Amino acid sequence: MQPMHEDFIDQEVISEVKDVWKRFELRIGIFSKKTFYALRGVSLKVFKGETLAILGESGCGKTTLGRIFLGLEEPSRGEVYWFGKNLKTLSKREFKSLRPKVQAVFQDPTSSLNPKMRIKDILFEPLSINFRITKEEGLSQIGEALKKVGLSEKVLYCYPHELSGGQRQRVALARALILQPKLLVLDEPTSALDMTIQKQILDLLKELRLSFQISYIFITHSINTARYLATRIAVMYLGKIVEIFPAQALGKVPHHPYTELLLSVNLDPFNPVKPNLSALKGEPSLSFEEVEGCPFYPRCQYKKTNCQTLSPELVEVSPGHFISCFERI
Repeated sequence: MQPMHEDFIDQEVISEVKDVWKRFELRIGIFSKKTFYALRGVSLKVFKGETLAILGESGCGKTTLGRIFLGLEEPSRGEVYWFGKNLKTLSKREFKSLRPKVQAVFQDPTSSLNPKMRIKDILFEPLSINFRITKEEGLSQIGEALKKVGLSEKVLYCYPHELSGGQRQRVALARALILQPKLLVLDEPTSALDMTIQKQILDLLKELRLSFQISYIFITHSINTARYLATRIAVMYLGKIVEIFPAQALGKVPHHPYTELLLSVNLDPFNPVKPNLSALKGEPSLSFEEVEGCPFYPRCQYKKTNCQTLSPELVEVSPGHFISCFERI
């Protein structure tokens, strides 16, 4: 069991993936296909009341992992659990009863909100799908959801294009919260917003997590965002988790070489320490095969001969800190 950060509410497991693999068949030319591995043996738990940031470069598999946690994608191999129940063994009735408890907020609120529907109808739709509810009851719950995200009921009769980007993202958040979820998967929810609005949304997410004991999976490529919002961070590289640690330890302990690389090139305008761009070596490749050895081997400055053929497991090096690296364990 991974020890909890002091900010966590308890150790109840809300969701879990066990040895999850996900592969896609990609067409190469007219007659040939290649197998692309988006996830390779990922195991991860989400605890009640935590914000688990999944951090990594584009293409590392973090969005695919988020979709698998959501039940929107089925793993090619491995198990997914909601509240201790295996999704593979759930009946349609059981799945429908649990579905409202696991919700999502995506990156672009413009594409996730129906442009032809007024906000009141957008917010009423998930209620009508999941519950038997009258319009009057629905409007009461919609008003409460808007209040939670800091919007007035004046937006109810607006269309999405009549709102600002920050307002649209708050509507998307209200739509997820209206079902009173226990787990919210947030896939880069602030990256399309300007810096001031990003800060407002992140502060709102912090407040909502503490007020309603919601668990977050926060998918991001930004170290600064993960540092600000997360209570625990899982770092991904080429479809694998290479490090897990409490967020307050970021930059204060020896990290996996990939995490160190991310820290070294972190372009924080408020950080007086200039980024070490000389540490950046190469770019991640696509996982077109089940790679032997450490996936970070070609870019690692600490690599040894055995790293090319042996795959390091996640090992707990200090309480709550797991690293997949021969050099660090």
